[in-house]
Amino acid sequence: MNINEKIRAARIDKGWTQKQLAEALSVCESAVQKWETQKNGISTEYLLPLSKIFDLSVERLIDDSKDVVLSGEIIELYTASSDEHPLDSTPHIVYDANLKHGGKLHRFENKAGELYSAIYVGSTELFSCERSKEKQMILTWNETNA
Repeated sequence: MNINEKIRAARIDKGWTQKQLAEALSVCESAVQKWETQKNGISTEYLLPLSKIFDLSVERLIDDSKDVVLSGEIIELYTASSDEHPLDSTPHIVYDANLKHGGKLHRFENKAGELYSAIYVGSTELFSCERSKEKQMILTWNETNA
């Protein structure tokens, strides 16, 4: 996936129009359109702002061998009961997030009321993090288990 495709996919995943992205970057809408259709290259001055807007590292944006994780790729499968996860106060919602090696993404609220995500294989929790860091956890899991 090249940077142009990543920008388009991440923009759509965020629910933004080309105009909204252009306004956030202080460029004209046609600049975003030309980036996404590969008619123009992207100036390096926009890499850091794009990475912040889309919560992606600059490296992930520019490295064609690295894809991006989009929320549209995460599909709810079922809700696991709290009996299956006695350390947590709420049931886990289990998602298919295209994880390697049979991993499943669990989202839940811990006893302190914080939103968390975890990767499980079977009934074993292998990684967990605050929900805000979920994308990075998924990317790290898939890269280390490729």
